[in-house]
Amino acid sequence: MGFFGNLMKKDTVDKTPKGFHHLTVKKINRLTPDSVEVVFSIPDDLKNEYSFVPGQYVTLDITIDGKEERRSYSICSKKGEDLAIAVKEVEGGKVSPLINKELSEGQTLLVSKPEGRFMMKEVKNIVGIAAGSGITPIISMAYEIEDSEGCSMKLLFANKTENDIIFRDRLDRFQKTQKRYFLTQEKKEGFDYGRITKDAFVNFIKEDLDVLKSDGFYICGPEEMINNVKEALVLFGVPESKIHFELYVVSTESDKKATKEVVGYQGIAQVKAIIDDDVYEFEMDGSKMSVLDAALDADADAPYSCKGGVCCTCRAKVLEGNAIMKLNYTLTEEELARLCAYMSGNSNYTNVDSFLRSAKTIVNIDSSRGIGKSLIDYLAKNETYKIYALSRNEELMRKQFASYSNVECKFFDLNANDLTSQLDYIFSQVDKIDVLINNAGYLVNRPFEQLSRRDFELSYQVNVIGVMETIQHLLPKLEHGAHVVNISSMGGFQGTVKFAGLAAYSTSKAALVCFTELFAEEFKNSAIKMNCLCLGAVQTEMLQEAFPGYEALVSPDKMAEYVGNFALTAHQWMNGRIIPVSLSTP
Repeated sequence: MGFFGNLMKKDTVDKTPKGFHHLTVKKINRLTPDSVEVVFSIPDDLKNEYSFVPGQYVTLDITIDGKEERRSYSICSKKGEDLAIAVKEVEGGKVSPLINKELSEGQTLLVSKPEGRFMMKEVKNIVGIAAGSGITPIISMAYEIEDSEGCSMKLLFANKTENDIIFRDRLDRFQKTQKRYFLTQEKKEGFDYGRITKDAFVNFIKEDLDVLKSDGFYICGPEEMINNVKEALVLFGVPESKIHFELYVVSTESDKKATKEVVGYQGIAQVKAIIDDDVYEFEMDGSKMSVLDAALDADADAPYSCKGGVCCTCRAKVLEGNAIMKLNYTLTEEELARLCAYMSGNSNYTNVDSFLRSAKTIVNIDSSRGIGKSLIDYLAKNETYKIYALSRNEELMRKQFASYSNVECKFFDLNANDLTSQLDYIFSQVDKIDVLINNAGYLVNRPFEQLSRRDFELSYQVNVIGVMETIQHLLPKLEHGAHVVNISSMGGFQGTVKFAGLAAYSTSKAALVCFTELFAEEFKNSAIKMNCLCLGAVQTEMLQEAFPGYEALVSPDKMAEYVGNFALTAHQWMNGRIIPVSLSTP
């Protein structure tokens, strides 16, 4: 019977972890030379426990040489049919080679109930992006789409060779899934050659911009591919709420990041862990092990799967004291924000899972009208954000934002001689700034021969010099890892259509573009990230002043949503980038 035959004798499985059951292997299907589909038989009394949402996974608990090993595998079956997983053999792995080579039908495995957050909760029109065995949760979604009216999927799927394509025959039978296959180690007609890189995905979007209207983007595979696709989606202004991903492997770079020394509590900590109705108390040295490992050493029946911050099975709430989260791939911004509200006593939030990337301090310069006003309205919806709205018209801002308890309105003039004194007064009690949006703009529309020295001085002081002075003075509050977003104009973007009368405005905005690139280079070894958005026509008061009677295609609210999402997320994937954001000229 081999390894699994010896393993699954009843006298070796007398202790069943919480949330696990012994399931019988009903069938094993060979998918590719190095992958199999394992189909389980679910007893009638467990069918409700093993119901699932497309995208979820189960965890196998296997003891090898006296050591417990857990591995998570995504569910690849159709809802209502026998639960199945796909397992691709990993070279040098412990569990996957045994499943591929020794597991046989009729044997039993310890299998957890379905879990995971990579879920297609609503059946709509989506885009799936997968590599290798990353297709496993995606095909479960494809089954659901195939049986639903008015739904569709566009699928990009990368593999080494054509023979490595898992579920190829099933995918090709789907009528509502539009397939596009990528091969990385062979060139064949009808296939794209290479990996799903950022450039490849950008080109995919450009071929059909309606892709951006999709209800969700589901990405599963290696970290590099996920980051590339996410960066491309952010570039096109796709909200983070539409981007869903599941990692199979954490990169070496992320491992290094996670193992960097963290300054904090030193010594032995007393820990109390409440797991279901059981309480475990133990001591641990946080510099040597994680809370999860310490709990397991104390014989706590703690839930876990990957131990790498990927699956979120072991998520926990800190009730007292402090803990440090070194890596996070699954807790959402909303969950992390809820913790900040919980810690601040806001009763609107009670279910909090972690305390990292929590409340942000956001500063927006020029907030009284146009995009700036819409930005405050958009960002203030998240009550955990502390927002500083700056403008010369403090009175107007106070009236406009009176309903927001998390917005402070402050007078600020980029053209004032006491600019640094203003900053000291505004931010005297602020330790750090997470997001700084330089949205101010001074525009004068006048023939070049009529422009005065004062016109040039005001344009450059407000549009670039004051911005540089502000950033220079606030550096100590930014250096922890802030994202600085400079708002320039298509008029300052090289190679675009230019308009007569805007010599002072456009050249000063071009200087802001250049400053962004220079700053990113000079501070590339710091934690600060700076990017620049060159905006096209937006229906604002400033546009009407420059082009009376012109009606732009984009409203301030829509542009503010794009800028806000970009400011909150884009620094994870880019630095020193100059990005044109325009549907038309002007």
